[in-house]
Amino acid sequence: MNRPDTILIVDNGPHSTAPLEHCLAEKGFQTAVAHTGAQAIEAARSLKPEIILLGSTLPDMDGWDVCRHIREESMVPIMVLYDTGQPSDCIMGLEMGADDCLPKPINCRELIAKINAIFRRIMFARTGRGTQIQIGHLLLDTAAYKVYKHNKELTLRQKEFDLLAALMTRPGQVVSRAELMDRVWGVNWLGDTRTLDVHIRWVREKIEECPSRPQYIRTVRGVGYRFAAPDDLATI
Repeated sequence: MNRPDTILIVDNGPHSTAPLEHCLAEKGFQTAVAHTGAQAIEAARSLKPEIILLGSTLPDMDGWDVCRHIREESMVPIMVLYDTGQPSDCIMGLEMGADDCLPKPINCRELIAKINAIFRRIMFARTGRGTQIQIGHLLLDTAAYKVYKHNKELTLRQKEFDLLAALMTRPGQVVSRAELMDRVWGVNWLGDTRTLDVHIRWVREKIEECPSRPQYIRTVRGVGYRFAAPDDLATI
């Protein structure tokens, strides 16, 4: 696998960032470091990293404020690094636009596995492999990593795209909550499963004509979600 240009590590001092630098360097990754929110925003703009590892507590601002600022300019994958005793930091980060979370103290093996999973998706998109799926007014292009509604490109976060693809590639089938969590967040995800519901809501807000009465993503209570088959959409 080709290694990225830069992984940006953002946390509140060398005592936090140095172990991550060492972990990543051992696996051949190039890194850059920022110790404040202002530094992180500027580094994200100038370095254009492939991934950002973002601590939730910084000297000058909260990590989710940094995430929000970066999201205004870039869709770079962001992984929030949060204290084990503060799982709400993970949820807040996801709500501000982060793609994934990892609790501290960071397990190097788990971090590398998550990073490699992100890069597999990135490389898959860049190699041009994949397919196009048209259902109703939506077009999913897995090769280009893009989604169109009424021929207009939508802006989706990485996890939103992965979730939509997991459902849209199986129209008419019920996909369980457990399977969606495994496919999109990984089998070792230890965070709150309500993350799935939050992301479903975000996707609905972007693809549905009326998110409160969804036509595309249907809830199957107690089981999971079902993406509408083409025949279900004859009237929309």
